[in-house]
Amino acid sequence: MRIAILDRDPAAPTYPHDLAAHLVAAGAHVQPVIAAQLAVTSFGNSTSVTVAGQPLLADVVLTRAVALLDDLIGPALTLLEQQGVWICNPPAAASIARDKVRTAIALASSGVRAVPTIGVACAPARDIERCLTSLNGPLVIKPAVSGGGVGVVKVPDATAAVLHLERLSNRLDFTDQELVIASACHYVVQPFIPAGRDYRVFVIDGQAVAMSQRTANEKDFRTNGPYALSDHPYWDDEFAALGIQATAALGLDYAGVDVIEVDGRPAVLEVNGWPGYAKTAMITGVDIAGLLAAYLLTGHR
Repeated sequence: MRIAILDRDPAAPTYPHDLAAHLVAAGAHVQPVIAAQLAVTSFGNSTSVTVAGQPLLADVVLTRAVALLDDLIGPALTLLEQQGVWICNPPAAASIARDKVRTAIALASSGVRAVPTIGVACAPARDIERCLTSLNGPLVIKPAVSGGGVGVVKVPDATAAVLHLERLSNRLDFTDQELVIASACHYVVQPFIPAGRDYRVFVIDGQAVAMSQRTANEKDFRTNGPYALSDHPYWDDEFAALGIQATAALGLDYAGVDVIEVDGRPAVLEVNGWPGYAKTAMITGVDIAGLLAAYLLTGHR
C-alpha cells in the first residue's frame, strides 16, 4: 500500500515520524510530501496532482498541519479523491473543520452541544457591536482559521471586541504570524468561560481513543499549544460521546475535539481536523500513532 503523508515540513520534529515507522513496519510504502510542493495541472481534458513536478501516486493520503494552504490543497485532494484515493481526512470535511464559523454551523445543524459562537469580519461595521452584546460579559476572539492558540485574545466586552478587530484590519503585516492569520478576514467571538481547564478528546474511526485534561496557567487563559500549565490523563464517557458526535457531524475520519464544561455540562469548544497527537499520547500512554496507522492500513474502502 502506498501512503502519502502531506505535511508542512517532513524534516521538522512535528512530522509524525512514529506514525510513518508503524506504517513501514507493516509493509506500507510511505511518501513524505511537502505541502508547498503540491500542484494541480490541467492540460486539455487531463488533470493531475503533482509533487515537485512528479505525479502523486498513492492509495491513501493523510493530511497533517496544512490548514493555511487549504485553498490549494483542498481542490488537489478532492481531485485525488475523485480518482479513488482515500484522503484522511476527506477534503470537504477538513475544509469545514479548518474554519470555526463553518464548524459552528455544522455542529448546530447536527444538534451537537457547543459553545455559543458568532462569526464576524475582521473589520466589522460599528453596528456589529449590537450582535456581540448578546453574548454578555468577557469575550474570547479567535481567528476563524488558526490553531495552537495563535491570535486568540480575551477582551472585557463587545466594545473592546470591535476595537480589537478594527485594529487588526489596519495593521496587516505579513512578517507577523498573528496578522498573517488575520488576513483570512474573519473571526469568531465566543463568551469567555472561566473554567480554567478544558479536555482534548482524540477520536479515530468513530471511537474515542484518548482523552486529557488541560489546565491554563495563572498568566494566560489559553489551555492549548505552549500556553497550558499542565496536561493530565482523564476520562469521562459523556465527554467521549460528545467528541464522537462532533467528529461525525463534520464527517471526519479522525479528530481532536476540545470540550469545555458550561453550566455543569460538556460543550464543544473546537474541532481540529489536523490534530497533533504527540502530547496526548505521551500523557495518556495511548499509542495513538499505532492506532492511526492501523486505521490507515485498512484502506477505508
